[in-house]
Amino acid sequence: MKSEVDIGAHFVKQSERYQQVVDGANKELYENIRAELDRNLNGVILDIGNGGVFGYDVDKLERVIAVDLAFDENMQDSEKIKYIRDDARVLKTIESNSCDCVVMQFLVHHIVDENIKLTNDSILASLKEAHRVLKPKGKLIIIEEIVLFFIEYVEDVLYKMNFRLLILINKPMIKFYSEKGLRSRLRSAGFALVTIKKIDQGKWVDPFGGLFPGVVKIPAFLYPAKCCAIIAVK
Repeated sequence: MKSEVDIGAHFVKQSERYQQVVDGANKELYENIRAELDRNLNGVILDIGNGGVFGYDVDKLERVIAVDLAFDENMQDSEKIKYIRDDARVLKTIESNSCDCVVMQFLVHHIVDENIKLTNDSILASLKEAHRVLKPKGKLIIIEEIVLFFIEYVEDVLYKMNFRLLILINKPMIKFYSEKGLRSRLRSAGFALVTIKKIDQGKWVDPFGGLFPGVVKIPAFLYPAKCCAIIAVK
């Protein structure tokens, strides 16, 4: 997930402020996400982009493999949780057909590169890797904000300018997708069945939680993106 900003280091540094979003304006949203994940997760879980945060009941699962570019140095393996530093595009240490579920929680918009072509290559590579490591009939569960197709198109047109602007303020690049855009990429990655379910965001949304957590909140009905659970079956 290439960017001029070290994404792994960025989120380790931001972890305390990011928690303000979970406990603040977006508290109701994260409670609803947790309920959705608990309904769908089972067996051996590969949590890509975990960051040391488990937004679901680990005790009910067989085992969790948490993958990220970087973890806080205090993170230690336990009987149920294994931490691996790895890249979503090439999961070098994860065997094929070994996981019951793969989770990508607010990760997809961070899988970026220096231009739109390389970003498209990166997101497809990440989805193909998720498909590879899943057992037959296994599920990829993506929690992500979905935008209108027009917004995705404008993002693509302005990608280079946004990339340079975010470098100037030392923030990582982000790229959101429409329902159509995600479905197309999931099909290209080999997934046979894709369902998309909206998650109740509550009354308030922190629109800049990934960049400036806790600074602004707006009524959820004014927010142009909708949080969804995207479930794709191998």
